[in-house]
Amino acid sequence: MMSKSLGTALTTAALIATALTGTVATAGTAAAVTPDCSSALTNVKPKETVNLRSSPKTSATALGTWGKGQKGGVCFGDRGPTKGGSYTACGKTSNKWYFGGPNSTGKEGWVPATCLPI
Repeated sequence: MMSKSLGTALTTAALIATALTGTVATAGTAAAVTPDCSSALTNVKPKETVNLRSSPKTSATALGTWGKGQKGGVCFGDRGPTKGGSYTACGKTSNKWYFGGPNSTGKEGWVPATCLPI
């Protein structure tokens, strides 16, 4: 997974933005939702095909998809999902999200926790 490099890139972008604007990143910016990717769960297979989102909410930009039953991985450094926007997916309603994606594409994003067997 490319999680560590993505997290580093987002942190760097936030630091540059702070230096240029003199403001600190707040909730809703990319830096605020960067997950802890110090460890990952591998061989995770979604229960249904899910969209990879740019932030943990259904209105966020879809970056790609992760197919049902396709192996991938999710960030699991803090041992739990991130709270985000509410959704109904895979037969359940929740506001919990994981950051990850399929092994085959290298694309990553936020996915509904209810669709992952974790």
